[in-house]
Amino acid sequence: MFKNIANNKSILLLIIFILLYIPVLFSRTDMWDGVILDHAISLGRSDVYHEWFSEAGLYLTAFFYDPLAFLKEFYPFSGQILTLFFLYFSALEITRLSETIYKISEKESTLVGIFYLLLPLWSTFFSTIYLMHSATIFIALLSARLVICNRYPLLTIILIPVTFQQASMAPLILSIFMLYAIENKFKNITSIFLFSLWVIVSFFILRSIFTTTDLYSGYNKISINNLQNIYLWEAFSLSIALCLGPVVVYFILTAKKMSKISSAGLVIALIATIIPYITVGKEPSTSDFVNMQGNSMRFLFSCAPILALIFAYTLQYKPLKKPIIIIIMLYMFSLFISAQHAKVNEVMYQRAFIASIKKHPELNGKVITIITTDNLNLYEYAYLFTKAFGVNKSIILTNDSVPDPVIYKKDSYRVKYMQASIENMTDAKIIDVTSHMDKVGPLRMYWEYLSNGSLPELVTIKER
Repeated sequence: MFKNIANNKSILLLIIFILLYIPVLFSRTDMWDGVILDHAISLGRSDVYHEWFSEAGLYLTAFFYDPLAFLKEFYPFSGQILTLFFLYFSALEITRLSETIYKISEKESTLVGIFYLLLPLWSTFFSTIYLMHSATIFIALLSARLVICNRYPLLTIILIPVTFQQASMAPLILSIFMLYAIENKFKNITSIFLFSLWVIVSFFILRSIFTTTDLYSGYNKISINNLQNIYLWEAFSLSIALCLGPVVVYFILTAKKMSKISSAGLVIALIATIIPYITVGKEPSTSDFVNMQGNSMRFLFSCAPILALIFAYTLQYKPLKKPIIIIIMLYMFSLFISAQHAKVNEVMYQRAFIASIKKHPELNGKVITIITTDNLNLYEYAYLFTKAFGVNKSIILTNDSVPDPVIYKKDSYRVKYMQASIENMTDAKIIDVTSHMDKVGPLRMYWEYLSNGSLPELVTIKER
């Protein structure tokens, strides 16, 4: 039986996927922008997130969440399930693409799928805001494979524009087309060329129709000058090198023996998939791989499939010996665990904050300025106040921030950011919030996390 499982790519990947990602489903909370969705859905206010995504120019994103809003009592668990569902099928698509492009064996492609699942950036999927990202990555990979295999063209014509909810999917799809053409002597080049035109034309048409408005006017404004910013390129290079680890070392050491065209194609693909972020001034931080409350790893989403294909290319060039494969997988697993542990810490921080703030019920209903070095924004703290008291009656500010009058002029904005009405709100309080995450070892932290426990000593709250 075990031999049959080992030889069945889909089942083996599924088992590994479940073992890796089952902890996510024990969080019982949301993070970062996902807290807005959790709050809006819990109130039955789908209009709040529809307005949000519409203003951000994301014309289809709200509809990913509407089916989940019908069963709001299961949210955010249902959102996390669906996000991970698309991640698993993305890993399957990566195995198929690696076989199709590089002609590696099924066992080798399974290793590529495992490598993809172990990328630390998927720890961000603790937050349900990434449901759209997970879905569009899968659809982009599926669409690219259907094109290069010359299958279901009408379906692909429909699917490709859906992926542009995440703008960086356009260069990802084009990069996969390029890699296939390079490795397969321009097979199916007519179909690839026509679909490349469709990607470019449909992308720019949709971007011109669905523009950002209101709160998001000018958001993610493109600046070509950012391409000259060395710091942005260095940040991406360092993060990519960290993700690849021993693979990039092996790739560099054997580069002279590899096909220069193939190697150049992979480098071009990496550059193409990070340019959308660089042009809007966004970059990943390596500290977010191990620190809680960091979300910059999302800027690596579009290049993640290319990272896996780099691994596939090394397998195609020269089958790696078992010790080297073990070293690569152990490295990836350690990176994965570090990133996941950071998110477990964030969940435990939330639980500790809620337990601590409950001891100060008099604060609910004040203008509260939170002084802290922790990296939560005002609506994440408002979310925790809501969790603690049922309803947040406070105006929440962080550090030196001041109330944004735009937020308080519209009911849907106040609901979105979980803020009380500013009218007659004059009683101001300042509290110091300090985290002590190093007080508890990782094993106990995981135990308390999985058992829905709380460690109030992790967060102290003091009124000034």
